[in-house]
Amino acid sequence: MLSAIGIIGILLLPLTAMPVFAEPDAETTAPAAVAEPTETDAAADTVPAETTAAAAAAAAETTTEVPTTTPATTTTRDILESLSYEELDDGTLRITGFFWTDEDVVTIPDSIDGKTVTEIGSYAFQYCYADAVNLPASLRSIGDEAFAGNAYLQSVTIPEGCTSIGYCAFAECDVLNTVVVPETVTYIGYMAFDMTPFYVYHPDDFIVLGGGVLYAYRGSDTADVVIPDTVKIIGPYACSDHSEITSVTIPDSVTTIYDCAFDNCTNLSAFTAPATFEKVDGAALVNTAWYNETEEDFLMLGDYLIAYCGEETAVTVPDGVRVVNDSAFEGNAAITTLILPDSVEKVGRAACYRCTSLQVVTLGENVQSIGELAFYGCETLRYLRVGHQLQTIGDFAFAGCTDLESVYLPDSLTAIGSKAFGYQWNLETSQYEKTETALTLYANAEAARTYAEAEGIAIEPLPEAENTETIPEVTTTEMTTLPSAADSLGSRSWIPAALLGGGLVVIGGGAWIIGKRKKKS
Repeated sequence: MLSAIGIIGILLLPLTAMPVFAEPDAETTAPAAVAEPTETDAAADTVPAETTAAAAAAAAETTTEVPTTTPATTTTRDILESLSYEELDDGTLRITGFFWTDEDVVTIPDSIDGKTVTEIGSYAFQYCYADAVNLPASLRSIGDEAFAGNAYLQSVTIPEGCTSIGYCAFAECDVLNTVVVPETVTYIGYMAFDMTPFYVYHPDDFIVLGGGVLYAYRGSDTADVVIPDTVKIIGPYACSDHSEITSVTIPDSVTTIYDCAFDNCTNLSAFTAPATFEKVDGAALVNTAWYNETEEDFLMLGDYLIAYCGEETAVTVPDGVRVVNDSAFEGNAAITTLILPDSVEKVGRAACYRCTSLQVVTLGENVQSIGELAFYGCETLRYLRVGHQLQTIGDFAFAGCTDLESVYLPDSLTAIGSKAFGYQWNLETSQYEKTETALTLYANAEAARTYAEAEGIAIEPLPEAENTETIPEVTTTEMTTLPSAADSLGSRSWIPAALLGGGLVVIGGGAWIIGKRKKKS
């Protein structure tokens, strides 16, 4: 992906140039054309004490002052003629492309034809030749590779209110020295700033940006890593490829861990973690010794059940589990019965995907959401009991459950996703088709009635004494070899299936993972 222009840019970069690491001024509201922080503020906040005055001066010389207004030679009409955009469902606009101009500074307007610009789309400004791009104050997200390969871009200020920066958004910007990321940013994609002076020469082992996002850990002198309590979110691949790490202490300040945060930390065998999290992605801890070599039946992180590693056919999840995480039981061909305690509030995406022997499921009284694909392909599932707090059922949650005939849904239900019940995938026609089983939904909730009527599924009022039928006797199927815990874990080292747009798309666990690893200085 490294361009010839990018290589030339690196060769021309002055050896004395050092990046400026600046934090946004919390008391300043970002205007439509955001000015860079002053050299005095940037130096005071970010230059280490041991940095000499000469080095600080050299660093200051690399900072380009971004004009706060569009240059007089460029009119709004000129800029609009260089932009392509599309309207989003909420009536705002996404910039989808920029056609090259010879302007040194490009200012993206806050609105076009009276509609607010809220997104910079993927690849929109890739290989733009401007020295500076002024982002609109209304911006909320920056897409994948949006500014990748901008050979002359020297500084960027992300406006207050932006929440997301995509994968490789500013990667290979060869002279990008100054980046200001506001606290509103809570997601920074993999390699968003890689191969820039800002990243390569960053002085800290823990690079923490925006609203406490750990973008990268680059230390190497300790096996026992303690993440600082300024971190709230551990980003994708933030601590990946550190074979020297054997243990990690995660502070109570951390609420979220994204996919592959500790990928390929092959000797990492112990975590000290908070009691609860808001989000732990299904592949956050894969390819670690803790994940791959566990001897526990229930692999837990805080109140998240990350994976079931046992070999029992009838499984009762321990009390205290709040979230059955994405793919926790996925592909387990041995389990026939699953009982969840009342402490469980969420069943994650693909949690029991293709558990082909699963026949009886009791979800507990307090489950509020069932994720997409949660029980997809559980073709022997015959008995399902949900509690009275259930609110949402995701897309394809029970698709392919061809033996399921009766489902009781509570009055609390507000949404049922696409093809959640009553469908199966036909490999011969490559289409979803209605199941041959006579399925009946028992429910009073409007969401259930709407779904049933739209899909032609029988629906009856929810009786006062629901789930009164006898739990069916579990049958066993003869298997040549029961899957081992290691096999089961191995199958979860990738996120398996997504059924989108009526088509079957198999996404391997690192399917969204790009082959090259994050470079370390």
